[in-house]
Amino acid sequence: MPKVSEAHKEEMRRKIRASAKALFLQKGFRAVTMKDIVTASGLSFGAVYSYYSNTSDIFLVLKQEEILTDHSHYQLMLTATNKAEFVGQFLTFLTERLSHLENTLVPATYDYLTFVAKGAHHTAISDIVYRELEQQIYDVLQQGEKAGLINTESIETIANFLLVYVEGLYFQQAFVDSPPTTKSLKSLGIILNQIL
Repeated sequence: MPKVSEAHKEEMRRKIRASAKALFLQKGFRAVTMKDIVTASGLSFGAVYSYYSNTSDIFLVLKQEEILTDHSHYQLMLTATNKAEFVGQFLTFLTERLSHLENTLVPATYDYLTFVAKGAHHTAISDIVYRELEQQIYDVLQQGEKAGLINTESIETIANFLLVYVEGLYFQQAFVDSPPTTKSLKSLGIILNQIL
């Protein structure tokens, strides 16, 4: 039997994740089965299961990828030359994210967190969603302070506030009939300009 290259293995993983992501975006988490992913990927059950043992494994990797993408957006804030620009870039990212939330895993993540029993996978997703995101926000605020863009002594508190506020906006956009308004984002901008 010929040896399968690492590049081929990674291509198969990417194909499986892309198929799964499309399904999660369309159906949410709980409605997607491994059978759906196998069918969408065009691979055999054996091939898919040789890389991922369940939908939670795939979802976890996809969330990690999404967080890394978000991190690169947060890093763009550090190109600002002053506090107003720093806050403006954060609000621009947030506005863009909210206007295209259906293209992210945020709605499927809420579905996941309310559907999957607490355990190893649930904890891993919760860590990604909350702890890693809060850490990213904290790191960007800290780097912004070091760069002289903002001035605050309570970065941890502000990072926690932003996490909760942003998650509230995401939830409202995903599930409430009246999505966040520009007023919500403008209010956030005013608050950030005052506390940073």
